[in-house]
Amino acid sequence: MAGHCGALALRSCSADFTASTGFASRRSRAYFANNKPPPAQISAVEAKTETVPRFATGIGSVAAVHQVTINPEVGGRVDQDLFRAGAAVKAGDPLVQLNDAPDRGDLASYQAQARWAETTLQRSSELAKRAVHGARDRRSEAEPARPGQGTDHQDRRR
Repeated sequence: MAGHCGALALRSCSADFTASTGFASRRSRAYFANNKPPPAQISAVEAKTETVPRFATGIGSVAAVHQVTINPEVGGRVDQDLFRAGAAVKAGDPLVQLNDAPDRGDLASYQAQARWAETTLQRSSELAKRAVHGARDRRSEAEPARPGQGTDHQDRRR
């Protein structure tokens, strides 16, 4: 029984809802059928020729029509901008100066290493020449003189 009463109450609620929405829709149709919108207001101005400024001041964002992406061959911190915004630039024109202090330090270190290598090479060459001359001198003292190759003094003793 209890389930039957609940269904009966639900049917009566839906009948009330349908009747109320039907009335509201008929009423709104009648309102808009009799209610005409007011006529549009029109204003006219005489056309004049004027100079239009090339620049406008405003707040907003701007998107470029043409743009270029610049990718450097090396990375680093920018120390100085060498161009003016909006100015024309040509291929090869420097645009920025990067911080080159670390590279200059590396260059000085490599130059010092090169000077050290040159000095070492010169010293080694001189020592090698002395060693060759010294070995010849020691060899000539150690070998007995052959006839006809020695000094006059050695030839007389024989």
